Amino acid sequence: MVSIIFDLEGTLVRTVEMTEEIIHDFRRQTRKKLIELGVPEETLAGVDSSALMRNKAIQYADASLSNSEKFKLVQELNRFLLGYELKWADDSRLFPDTLSALRTLKSRGIRMAIVTNTSRQAAHNILVKHALSEYFNVVITRDSVAQVKPDPQGVFLAMERLQEQNTFFVGDMPVDSEAARRAGIKSILVKRSWPPHLFSFQFPADFTVESLSDIPEILKEKRARSHNSYVWCNSYYSSDDYWNSHNFSDGFNYLHNDHYNGNYLSYHNDRDLHTLTVPEMRDRIRSLRLRASA
Repeated sequence: MVSIIFDLEGTLVRTVEMTEEIIHDFRRQTRKKLIELGVPEETLAGVDSSALMRNKAIQYADASLSNSEKFKLVQELNRFLLGYELKWADDSRLFPDTLSALRTLKSRGIRMAIVTNTSRQAAHNILVKHALSEYFNVVITRDSVAQVKPDPQGVFLAMERLQEQNTFFVGDMPVDSEAARRAGIKSILVKRSWPPHLFSFQFPADFTVESLSDIPEILKEKRARSHNSYVWCNSYYSSDDYWNSHNFSDGFNYLHNDHYNGNYLSYHNDRDLHTLTVPEMRDRIRSLRLRASA
């Protein structure tokens, strides 16, 4: 069964006007606050997004501060961020395509989660305000992890709680597609009109859609492909075209296991499911090549 992890703000709800002025001001205030809290300017040098600034600050605290000093920094930073987050939650509005997409996915038995960089309190307020709680089995916020997106900690935690390895991540920003890439799962980027030049890094998504209503069709195509016999290897083998894609007629379907980021491959027939490590996969495919040439 397929599961889906959603970003919250900017993907399911609009929480802040997508203008350069607001985005730049929040980044400036975040940087200023972190420096006031004792984070060296050089630690934040070259970092544009507020999420990455937060991650850098926590890394600095882990390496350089005592437990009590780190606790105080995190507490003050959370208080600062919460002031913005609660206001944005109060001002949030549903995107027109959100409810219909969630209803369709839920009706198909798809388990869903949220992984967001906002606080638990702000996420709760948004979900209650828009009656979204019933659609999600798992909610992961910045209070759940040490590092927020684009770090994949939240994605891994959501996958563990969903108990699904065949997972998609749906978001609206580069941090979402990068978190999915680092977690070894497929990403779907929904276009929500963020000014693209505001982001210093770009990671292409596996799928790009104009609306959340396009997602069920992507899942349908994914399931259809999974019934074919093929080997699907990720960029781990990009230096060897042979390993990237090859069909075998040994009665097994070979499926990449996204949860393990390309280090495992699953194969199955009608009765059994097996998991191979990379060396085991290479040995099996070499054996198939020898058998085919015999």
